[in-house]
Amino acid sequence: MGINKVNRELGAIGIIDSSTISLCLTRYPWAIFRKTKSGVKLHLSLRFINGVTIPEDAIITPAKQNDRKQMGNLVIETDNALNVFGREYVDYEIFDYYCQKGARFVSRLKNNAIIELIENRPVHQDSSVKSDRIVKLGTSAKKMKHKLCLIEVTDTQSNPIRIITK
Repeated sequence: MGINKVNRELGAIGIIDSSTISLCLTRYPWAIFRKTKSGVKLHLSLRFINGVTIPEDAIITPAKQNDRKQMGNLVIETDNALNVFGREYVDYEIFDYYCQKGARFVSRLKNNAIIELIENRPVHQDSSVKSDRIVKLGTSAKKMKHKLCLIEVTDTQSNPIRIITK
């Protein structure tokens, strides 16, 4: 499947990730994030459109700051875009907001996630997909209002990978 067909079917694809850049503690004490290190975090949003990768936004924060705090600045909130990000961006309250706004997303799910099973969906036995479920995430006090799809696959070393999507 070519990237143009992917874009037609999925819309614009936005990839959100961060990288920590270590700095000298004595020169950059304002950016301390460990006892012996300073650093900054580069939060980057890339957009894939019509076979072209375009850096859309870059935000630099102190390394100690949680990645989730930058989601609102990086996620494309339109229904013709698919946002892809890692476990460090998982936030059930923000996921509910995106569901309400119609923003689509895909993320790996943390291993300690609290999952309420709503429905098991059939999976072809020859498929690389091990399970396909409709779920709600969170504890009773902070449970999501919206349902999500939880897909489990295995990587090349047979380790489970859980992917959550709207």
